[in-house]
Amino acid sequence: MQVAEERARERDLTNLTTRQADANNLPFPDQTFDLITSRFGVMFLGEDALREACRVLRPSSRACFLAWGTFEQPFWSSTMGVVHKRVGGTLVSADQDPFKYSQPGGLSSALRRAGFERVEEETRAVPWTWPGTAEEVWEQARAVATPFLPMFERVPPEKWDEINSEVYRAISKYTVGDDIKFGAVVVLASRSRP
Repeated sequence: MQVAEERARERDLTNLTTRQADANNLPFPDQTFDLITSRFGVMFLGEDALREACRVLRPSSRACFLAWGTFEQPFWSSTMGVVHKRVGGTLVSADQDPFKYSQPGGLSSALRRAGFERVEEETRAVPWTWPGTAEEVWEQARAVATPFLPMFERVPPEKWDEINSEVYRAISKYTVGDDIKFGAVVVLASRSRP
Protein backbone atom coordinates (compact mmCIF):
# COMPACT_ATOMS: atom_id res chain seq x y z
CA MET A 1 0.00 0.00 0.00
CA GLN A 2 2.87 2.32 0.74
CA VAL A 3 4.24 1.80 -2.78
CA ALA A 4 0.81 2.57 -4.29
CA GLU A 5 0.58 5.76 -2.23
CA GLU A 6 4.08 6.83 -3.27
CA ARG A 7 3.38 6.18 -6.95
CA ALA A 8 0.13 8.14 -6.73
CA ARG A 9 1.98 11.12 -5.24
CA GLU A 10 4.65 10.89 -7.97
CA ARG A 11 1.89 11.13 -10.57
CA ASP A 12 -0.04 13.89 -8.74
CA LEU A 13 -3.06 11.60 -8.28
CA THR A 14 -5.16 12.96 -5.45
CA ASN A 15 -8.22 10.72 -5.75
CA LEU A 16 -6.52 7.54 -4.48
CA THR A 17 -6.77 6.15 -0.98
CA THR A 18 -5.50 2.85 0.34
CA ARG A 19 -6.96 0.80 3.13
CA GLN A 20 -5.97 -2.52 4.62
CA ALA A 21 -8.94 -4.83 5.14
CA ASP A 22 -9.97 -8.45 5.51
CA ALA A 23 -11.04 -9.70 2.06
CA ASN A 24 -13.60 -11.97 3.74
CA ASN A 25 -15.27 -9.06 5.53
CA LEU A 26 -14.81 -5.84 3.57
CA PRO A 27 -15.53 -2.61 5.53
CA PHE A 28 -17.52 -1.01 2.70
CA PRO A 29 -21.25 -0.66 2.10
CA ASP A 30 -23.00 -2.71 -0.58
CA GLN A 31 -22.56 -1.48 -4.15
CA THR A 32 -19.69 0.93 -3.44
CA PHE A 33 -17.28 0.33 -6.31
CA ASP A 34 -17.28 0.64 -10.11
CA LEU A 35 -14.33 -1.72 -10.59
CA ILE A 36 -12.80 -4.63 -8.76
CA THR A 37 -9.61 -6.19 -10.04
CA SER A 38 -7.14 -8.78 -8.89
CA ARG A 39 -3.96 -9.67 -10.74
CA PHE A 40 -2.49 -12.98 -9.58
CA GLY A 41 -4.23 -12.74 -6.21
CA VAL A 42 -7.63 -14.30 -6.83
CA MET A 43 -6.15 -17.81 -6.59
CA PHE A 44 -5.45 -17.21 -2.91
CA LEU A 45 -8.95 -16.00 -2.06
CA GLY A 46 -11.77 -18.24 -0.92
CA GLU A 47 -15.33 -17.92 -2.11
CA ASP A 48 -16.25 -15.82 0.95
CA ALA A 49 -13.87 -13.15 -0.33
CA LEU A 50 -15.34 -13.42 -3.84
CA ARG A 51 -18.85 -12.99 -2.39
CA GLU A 52 -17.64 -9.88 -0.58
CA ALA A 53 -16.17 -8.51 -3.81
CA CYS A 54 -19.50 -9.11 -5.53
CA ARG A 55 -21.38 -7.44 -2.67
CA VAL A 56 -19.42 -4.18 -2.85
CA LEU A 57 -19.56 -3.96 -6.65
CA ARG A 58 -22.24 -1.81 -8.27
CA PRO A 59 -24.61 -3.73 -10.59
CA SER A 60 -23.55 -1.96 -13.79
CA SER A 61 -19.83 -2.05 -13.11
CA ARG A 62 -16.89 -4.26 -14.01
CA ALA A 63 -14.78 -6.94 -12.34
CA CYS A 64 -11.53 -8.29 -13.81
CA PHE A 65 -9.46 -11.18 -12.52
CA LEU A 66 -6.18 -12.68 -13.72
CA ALA A 67 -4.85 -16.04 -12.55
CA TRP A 68 -2.04 -18.36 -13.57
CA GLY A 69 -2.71 -21.01 -16.15
CA THR A 70 -1.19 -24.44 -15.71
CA PHE A 71 2.09 -25.17 -13.98
CA GLU A 72 3.43 -26.62 -17.25
CA GLN A 73 4.83 -23.43 -18.75
CA PRO A 74 8.35 -22.02 -19.13
CA PHE A 75 8.64 -19.88 -15.98
CA TRP A 76 7.29 -22.49 -13.60
CA SER A 77 8.97 -25.50 -15.17
CA SER A 78 12.38 -23.81 -15.21
CA THR A 79 12.15 -22.68 -11.58
CA MET A 80 9.83 -24.55 -9.22
CA GLY A 81 9.68 -27.49 -11.62
CA VAL A 82 13.42 -28.06 -11.25
CA VAL A 83 13.12 -28.14 -7.46
CA HIS A 84 10.07 -30.39 -7.60
CA LYS A 85 11.86 -32.90 -9.84
CA ARG A 86 14.63 -33.10 -7.24
CA VAL A 87 12.53 -33.49 -4.07
CA GLY A 88 9.15 -34.80 -5.28
CA GLY A 89 6.13 -34.75 -3.00
CA THR A 90 3.47 -32.08 -2.95
CA LEU A 91 4.17 -29.06 -5.15
CA VAL A 92 2.05 -26.54 -3.20
CA SER A 93 -0.32 -26.61 -0.27
CA ALA A 94 -3.99 -26.86 -1.22
CA ASP A 95 -4.91 -23.59 0.51
CA GLN A 96 -2.22 -21.62 -1.36
CA ASP A 97 -2.41 -23.01 -4.87
CA PRO A 98 -1.38 -20.50 -7.58
CA PHE A 99 -2.82 -22.93 -10.16
CA LYS A 100 -6.21 -23.24 -8.46
CA TYR A 101 -8.03 -21.83 -11.49
CA SER A 102 -5.80 -23.18 -14.25
CA GLN A 103 -8.46 -25.54 -15.64
CA PRO A 104 -10.93 -24.02 -18.12
CA GLY A 105 -14.08 -22.80 -16.42
CA GLY A 106 -12.69 -22.99 -12.89
CA LEU A 107 -12.44 -19.27 -12.21
CA SER A 108 -15.70 -18.33 -13.90
CA SER A 109 -17.53 -21.09 -11.96
CA ALA A 110 -16.16 -19.79 -8.65
CA LEU A 111 -17.21 -16.24 -9.56
CA ARG A 112 -20.71 -17.37 -10.49
CA ARG A 113 -21.06 -19.31 -7.21
CA ALA A 114 -20.06 -16.08 -5.44
CA GLY A 115 -22.90 -14.18 -7.13
CA PHE A 116 -21.24 -12.67 -10.19
CA GLU A 117 -23.30 -12.70 -13.37
CA ARG A 118 -22.34 -12.24 -17.05
CA VAL A 119 -18.91 -13.76 -16.40
CA GLU A 120 -16.61 -14.41 -19.32
CA GLU A 121 -13.41 -16.44 -19.09
CA GLU A 122 -10.56 -17.19 -21.45
CA THR A 123 -7.15 -18.79 -21.24
CA ARG A 124 -4.55 -16.87 -23.17
CA ALA A 125 -0.85 -17.15 -23.96
CA VAL A 126 0.73 -13.73 -23.51
CA PRO A 127 4.26 -12.40 -23.98
CA TRP A 128 6.21 -12.10 -20.75
CA THR A 129 9.77 -10.85 -20.81
CA TRP A 130 12.09 -10.56 -17.82
CA PRO A 131 14.64 -7.79 -18.43
CA GLY A 132 17.53 -9.31 -16.54
CA THR A 133 19.50 -12.39 -15.64
CA ALA A 134 18.57 -15.94 -14.69
CA GLU A 135 19.93 -15.25 -11.22
CA GLU A 136 17.57 -12.27 -10.83
CA VAL A 137 14.57 -14.31 -12.00
CA TRP A 138 15.35 -17.07 -9.50
CA GLU A 139 15.94 -14.56 -6.69
CA GLN A 140 12.53 -12.98 -7.37
CA ALA A 141 10.80 -16.35 -7.69
CA ARG A 142 12.16 -17.46 -4.32
CA ALA A 143 11.20 -14.14 -2.71
CA VAL A 144 7.50 -14.65 -3.55
CA ALA A 145 7.45 -18.43 -3.20
CA THR A 146 5.22 -18.77 -0.13
CA PRO A 147 3.04 -21.51 -1.71
CA PHE A 148 6.20 -23.52 -2.44
CA LEU A 149 7.87 -23.19 0.98
CA PRO A 150 6.93 -26.71 2.14
CA MET A 151 8.65 -28.05 -0.99
CA PHE A 152 11.73 -25.86 -0.35
CA GLU A 153 11.94 -27.23 3.18
CA ARG A 154 12.40 -30.74 1.75
CA VAL A 155 15.60 -29.69 -0.04
CA PRO A 156 18.70 -30.80 1.89
CA PRO A 157 20.88 -27.70 2.44
CA GLU A 158 23.85 -29.29 0.67
CA LYS A 159 21.76 -29.68 -2.52
CA TRP A 160 20.89 -26.01 -3.03
CA ASP A 161 24.03 -25.09 -5.02
CA GLU A 162 23.36 -27.93 -7.45
CA ILE A 163 19.66 -27.04 -7.75
CA ASN A 164 20.43 -23.35 -8.25
CA SER A 165 22.83 -24.19 -11.09
CA GLU A 166 20.22 -26.40 -12.72
CA VAL A 167 17.60 -23.65 -12.42
CA TYR A 168 19.96 -21.12 -14.04
CA ARG A 169 20.58 -23.52 -16.94
CA ALA A 170 16.84 -24.14 -17.37
CA ILE A 171 16.02 -20.42 -17.35
CA SER A 172 18.86 -19.61 -19.78
CA LYS A 173 17.07 -21.61 -22.49
CA TYR A 174 14.67 -18.67 -22.73
CA THR A 175 17.35 -15.96 -22.97
CA VAL A 176 17.17 -13.71 -26.02
CA GLY A 177 19.81 -10.99 -25.96
CA ASP A 178 19.67 -9.32 -22.54
CA ASP A 179 16.14 -10.53 -21.82
CA ILE A 180 14.48 -13.74 -20.74
CA LYS A 181 11.36 -14.37 -22.84
CA PHE A 182 9.22 -16.86 -20.98
CA GLY A 183 5.77 -16.06 -22.27
CA ALA A 184 2.95 -17.00 -19.91
CA VAL A 185 -0.35 -18.81 -19.97
CA VAL A 186 -2.95 -16.97 -17.91
CA VAL A 187 -6.64 -17.21 -17.15
CA LEU A 188 -8.68 -14.03 -17.52
CA ALA A 189 -12.19 -13.70 -16.16
CA SER A 190 -14.35 -10.61 -16.14
CA ARG A 191 -17.82 -9.40 -15.57
CA SER A 192 -18.66 -6.81 -18.18
CA ARG A 193 -21.05 -3.95 -18.13
CA PRO A 194 -24.53 -4.90 -19.35
